[in-house]
Amino acid sequence: MYVKNLVSKILSRGPVSVTLAVVLSVLIVTATVGAATTISTNINTGGTLAVTGASTLSGATELNGSTTIGNAAADNITITGHATSSNTFATLGNLYVNGYATTTAASGNFATAGTLSAVGLSTFTGGFLSSASSTMQNFTGLNATTTNATTTDALYVTGNSYVGGRATTTASTGAITTEGGITVGTGGTAITRIYKGTCNLTGMNISQAATTTQVYFCAVTGVVSTDTVFVTLATSTPQFTNGWVLAGAKASTTAGYVDVLISNLTGTDRIPSVTGVGSSTQYLIIR
Repeated sequence: MYVKNLVSKILSRGPVSVTLAVVLSVLIVTATVGAATTISTNINTGGTLAVTGASTLSGATELNGSTTIGNAAADNITITGHATSSNTFATLGNLYVNGYATTTAASGNFATAGTLSAVGLSTFTGGFLSSASSTMQNFTGLNATTTNATTTDALYVTGNSYVGGRATTTASTGAITTEGGITVGTGGTAITRIYKGTCNLTGMNISQAATTTQVYFCAVTGVVSTDTVFVTLATSTPQFTNGWVLAGAKASTTAGYVDVLISNLTGTDRIPSVTGVGSSTQYLIIR
């Protein structure tokens, strides 16, 4: 009211006074707006709202349209509360989560320094690679319907493969070793051990009577009396032309030996000899 009365008095005193009144009014308005710190009513502007200092918005804030926060790559945006989006949340650069998880913008790779836990079903369409010891529970392969690890394609293991510490597949040779039994077919009998090799029959330096069958011994480490034994004389043994015939074989009651029965059908008493009959005798032992 005081400013209004002052302006009226100046206007009533001529052109110079009017000019001074206009200048004075502008200065008063400028000073009033520049010094204001609180606006209790709404602000509507059709142009750009620029704020150079710190701004505090204590109520709910709604930003319609595309919104840019910060104008430089080094600008930091700090959110002390929860950030919620009812639509897609997109970032053009890398996304860092407290310095321990990173999503790389250029490749889409996700890296975390902590443990990654997935409660629901996870699908790895590009494959799964672990550079350290990994524990997988209820791991399901492609198109599997059980908690066993299965695959509809080939399963490749570049190193040795261990099954419960009881079976091993050696990568360099392809050899398979198992401490348990192997059963082939439904209702088959488990095979727990197989020995295969050659040996020389002992005690063949003594004459054997004609038409008799004599027991000779073949040393095989590991064989026991309950094992099943198959024996074949060496292919170089003239067993049929000279009358020496393999009559049978069985595991000895003495562990580590196989009893080999040789019949003398030569028609005379003869010494079979190791070199003539008993060398390189082949055996196959199954337990």
